Amino acid sequence: MKVAIFCDYLHSFGGTEHYNATLALELKERDIDVRVFVCEKPTNLYWFEILQKHNIKTYAPKHFRKNREDRSIDDEFIKDIMADFIAWSPDIIHASPAGNLLAAYLKYKKAPNIPIVATEHTTPCTDSAFWYPKHFGRILNCINTFVATCTASAKGIKNFHKFDGPIQIIPHFIRKPRLHKTKYIPNSVACIARMSPEKGIGVLLFAWKEVIRHIPGAKLFLYGDGRAKPHYERLAMSLGLGNNVVFAGVFDPSLGPGTIANKHDIFVQPSLFESIPTSLIELALLGKPVIATKVGGIKELINNKTGVLIKSCSTDLLARAIIKLLQDEERQKILGQQLKKSVCNKYDIQHNIDSVIKLYQNIIKTKHE
Repeated sequence: MKVAIFCDYLHSFGGTEHYNATLALELKERDIDVRVFVCEKPTNLYWFEILQKHNIKTYAPKHFRKNREDRSIDDEFIKDIMADFIAWSPDIIHASPAGNLLAAYLKYKKAPNIPIVATEHTTPCTDSAFWYPKHFGRILNCINTFVATCTASAKGIKNFHKFDGPIQIIPHFIRKPRLHKTKYIPNSVACIARMSPEKGIGVLLFAWKEVIRHIPGAKLFLYGDGRAKPHYERLAMSLGLGNNVVFAGVFDPSLGPGTIANKHDIFVQPSLFESIPTSLIELALLGKPVIATKVGGIKELINNKTGVLIKSCSTDLLARAIIKLLQDEERQKILGQQLKKSVCNKYDIQHNIDSVIKLYQNIIKTKHE
C-alpha cells in the first residue's frame, strides 16, 4: 500500500502536526510506503528531521510564504511535485486537514483518480468557518470518507459541511505519556495551547486578574507559541499580571507534557471551539485535574465527575472554577484519578492506527471492484 499524507503545515507542535507525524511514523512501522507532502516550507525542522530519520520521504515548497493569503505557492508546489507523484502512484491520499494543499491538488486536475480520506481536526461550525478554504464545497465532493476524532466533529461534518458521504470516528493517535521528575510550583496553573484566538488565552488572562485577587501568590504558566503571542504578552502587562503570568514557551515535544505535568496543581483549557485537544488527552492519561470549556468534543472526554466543565468565553465562571479547585487539593486528586480511569482504554494507538489502515483497505478494495 502507498499512502500520501497531505498537510497544510508541519513546523509547529500542535495537535494536527502531532497527528500527521505520528500517522506517518506508524504507517512506516507497518511497512507501508508513506510520503508526506506539506504546502508550507517549515520554519522549524523538528518533524521533518524525525520523518527523514525514519526514511519517510517529505516534500515542501522551495520558498517561504510571505503573505498567508497568497496561495500561489500551493499551485507552484503541486506542479513541481506532480511528475514524481504520478510516477510513484499512491493508492490513497490522506488529507489532514482537507485544506489548502488538497484544494491546490484538485485544482491541478492532472493527477490520476486517487481515493481521498480527510481528517477533520476541529468541530465544523459557524465559529470555525473561517478555517476552511474558499470553494470548500468542491473539496467535499472529492472526499471518499471523512475521519472524525470525536462525535462532535462527526456531527459538524454532516450538519455544518452538509457532507453526505461516510464518516468514521477514529480517536487521536496518542502514545501513552510518561511522567518525569520535576520541581513542583505551589499554587500554579498551566495551559498548553497554540497562541491563537480560538484557544481562549485572552479569556484566561482576564480571568487570572480575578484569581490573583483571591490568591495573590498564584502563577499562571502558558505553554505554547504562535502569531498571537506578542498580543497576549502585551495584554498580560496591561492587566498588571507581569509577575503572575509566565510565558513558558514550548516544552520538548519528544518528551511530551509529562515533563511539566507534576510542576502544576491544575491545567486549564479555555478554548472557544475545539474537537478534543491532544494535550488534554495526554493530561487525562497522566491523571491531572483539568478545567475546560464545554465546546466540541471536550464534553466527550470530561464530565462533572472527572473534571470541571464551564461555559466558554466567561471570565467570571473561569476565574471562580480556578479559585475553587486551586483551594481544594483533595478534589484535585479525585478528579485526576477519575479522569485517568475513564480514558485509559479509549486511546489505544495500535487499535486506532489499525482502524485507519482498515479504512484505507476498504476504500481501495471498493475502487477496484
